[in-house]
Amino acid sequence: MANLRFLLKKAYEMPFPLLMKKVLGKARRVLRDRAQYIKCLSQSSYFVDQDATKLSGFGSLRFDVNEIGIFDHDTLRTLSKHYLRHEFNLLGSGWTHVQTSSSDINRSNRRESQIIRNLCTSDRYVPIDWQIDFKSGYRWSSEEYFQKQTIPVNQGADIKVPWELSRLQHLPQLALCAVVARQQREGFEESNVYAGEVLNQIVDFLASNPPKFGVNWVCPMDIGIRLANILLSIDLLISNEFHIPAEILSLVGRANSEHIDHILNHLEWSEVERSNHYLADIVGVVIGASYLETSPYNDAVFAFGAQELLVESSNQFLPDGGNYEGSTSYHRLSCELVTFAIARLLGCLSDKKQVFGNFDHKKIHVRAPFHESPLDFMGLLDAFKPKLLAAGQFCADVTDCNNIGIQVGDTDSGRLFKVEPTYIEFDGQLTENTLNFKETADAVQALFGKVNPDSVNALLVKKMSKENFLEPIVQDRRTSFYGDAVAIKSRFVELEDKKKRLRSFQLPEEGLQKLDVISYPDFGLYIYRNDNFFLSVRCCNKLHKDAPTGHTHDDNLSICLRIGEDVIASDPGSYVYTPSRDFRNLFRSIKAHDAPRAKGRPITYCDESYLFSLKHLAFAECILWREDAMAGRYGMGEDYVVRLIEIDGSAVHIWDYLDGDGELDEINSFEEFSFGYGCKKNTVRTL
Repeated sequence: MANLRFLLKKAYEMPFPLLMKKVLGKARRVLRDRAQYIKCLSQSSYFVDQDATKLSGFGSLRFDVNEIGIFDHDTLRTLSKHYLRHEFNLLGSGWTHVQTSSSDINRSNRRESQIIRNLCTSDRYVPIDWQIDFKSGYRWSSEEYFQKQTIPVNQGADIKVPWELSRLQHLPQLALCAVVARQQREGFEESNVYAGEVLNQIVDFLASNPPKFGVNWVCPMDIGIRLANILLSIDLLISNEFHIPAEILSLVGRANSEHIDHILNHLEWSEVERSNHYLADIVGVVIGASYLETSPYNDAVFAFGAQELLVESSNQFLPDGGNYEGSTSYHRLSCELVTFAIARLLGCLSDKKQVFGNFDHKKIHVRAPFHESPLDFMGLLDAFKPKLLAAGQFCADVTDCNNIGIQVGDTDSGRLFKVEPTYIEFDGQLTENTLNFKETADAVQALFGKVNPDSVNALLVKKMSKENFLEPIVQDRRTSFYGDAVAIKSRFVELEDKKKRLRSFQLPEEGLQKLDVISYPDFGLYIYRNDNFFLSVRCCNKLHKDAPTGHTHDDNLSICLRIGEDVIASDPGSYVYTPSRDFRNLFRSIKAHDAPRAKGRPITYCDESYLFSLKHLAFAECILWREDAMAGRYGMGEDYVVRLIEIDGSAVHIWDYLDGDGELDEINSFEEFSFGYGCKKNTVRTL
């Protein structure tokens, strides 16, 4: 009912021609899906077309003995022990053994499911329950059609847990363990133990999750990420000369086509407000289609994926390189999606470049616009290169002096690949460090031929692209300074005490060495940083007209400030979405951010009926930008709230004031900090 109210409100605000187009499109999809559902009740939803089983294009991911050394062997070894025991630590769960459950495969798929399960290479393999939220114990049924699955809200259960597990992002790590173990590295099992576990988990998943049934066919984004990780795992094994039985390779080929088909028929595309979900859909299509043998249908799929990857990426990344969803973590996810997909495209261009000049766009039917051939792929790529390079630099710039990426907007820990295991100790357990953005920056640099020899991500991009690097470009990062701090402080002095506040934070006695001064005006972020200092100011003057607002926070004019090891202020992230409406709304509210506000006059509106919408009633503008000072303000009618930040030789000074009626509100003391989805500390100062 809550979502219905939200949809009715959105429909009311929509232009009538667009509303009619969306209503008719929805009606057609409902009728199509209903017919598909009825068919699936009597016929297996697994593909029967044998041509769908044929794969090609493996073999570029071979690692020699010298390259093995850059892997974090200790972490890989520790993680692999958990994975072999079917223990997972996802979204704050802690390491949890995920047991099997009684089979609940729907009747039309039981026979084929058992045939698949018989491909398991070990009698000792124990199946995994892929349908359970193993944090709460809530379980979905793989016997139910995907469109009949529900998402419980405010009940403690989290659908993201089975989705995250079923992305299968641990399988490439197990495949890497197989590669490392073959070099007889200390502490590892026999290499075939890891390779066998990869294959058995793939078989287990496909047997337990027939296409279109169960919770893991609900979200096309997760389907695309899962497909990419299955294919990466298989490619790692094949490239490094591990034997894969023909029956399992055929099964993976069929699963590839099943995943692509489902994504294409349920693209998370709309005329406006497309998000990282749609990018992930397209990346799944691109990577999946890159392994398909040529045919009129497969060529159309490949061309569509390549087209939409570059068109949509150019749309979702702003001129300064920031992502239009207003979140640093979703920026990293989208940047990573695009980077690895482009690497895969560059690596298979020699075999597939001719497809762009001669494909039949009528061979597939998709919601998104798909133009007839030829496709100017290289032209689109060249046009996107400046944004791509800037997007990678953004990942590096928002990482503070302790290699922790600052959180602006939502954080849900989303990744495409996790081949480079970066973990920290949390509650005495090895936990993924989801705020390490550096590896994504390294991956982007590798696309342009600058390969960090210590980065697994960079090495992977190098191999995926077959060293077909993009031509390097030089970007002018100089910034123009403007504004008058004296005038701002003069107005501060004139105001009565209830309308203003001054705080100062001492710098080390030796002061600060030269600061890097960086601005992202389109995204709305201003940064001062060096090796022992980090300050960022959120100052967003507008949202892109087509951008979704669901991952933004009430954070305009908020700061993140770290002096040496001392964290003065830090954006706390998101914590959770659907399990708790209260926590969801608290972490995105002004209560969780160090930002000036007028008492009793909010500048965002949180729709209680929908967790992924935030209405912004006012935006901020940067009115001062200098090497040692920044100021922003937002207006409420004729009144303004202003924040000025100055850095001098001894301290950081923060001047806040309300120029107008009313009082300046207090800064909330918010000590909780979520460093990844589902993970929460009691203080920011202990990370």
